[in-house]
Amino acid sequence: MVCAVVGGSLGGLFLVPSNGWAYVADVLVRSYLAFVGTVMAHEAVHGLMGPTRAANLWWGRLALVPCMVPFTNFRKTHLLHHRFTNEQSRDPDHFVKPAANREWELPLRAVAMPHHWLLWLRNLENVGNYSGPFLTMCLVA
Repeated sequence: MVCAVVGGSLGGLFLVPSNGWAYVADVLVRSYLAFVGTVMAHEAVHGLMGPTRAANLWWGRLALVPCMVPFTNFRKTHLLHHRFTNEQSRDPDHFVKPAANREWELPLRAVAMPHHWLLWLRNLENVGNYSGPFLTMCLVA
């Protein structure tokens, strides 16, 4: 399934749509396939895509190729998100939640999310409220 999603998403890059409707269909199909790949990567983070940790690592990496998001960053931030859900300074996904009356920012924040994760992980040591073996596991894995 992962190979079909990645192949379909990347294979569409070599097709030249013949008209406007074909372009719309191409964008919708490849967007959906990228979403499905992200869902499969999420399952790999939780160890559900393969029988071993190594299998989940490789399936997760492959599933995120169409999105161009490194699986290691995705995994680290997702595990921290589960650990610190909705804690503003500790949840890496809290960034996507706009302030009241600023819901128009949501699409912009969603597009910026992978870049936010990268900067958030880079500046993690500056936060100062992470400690213990969980952080070590996230940064080493």
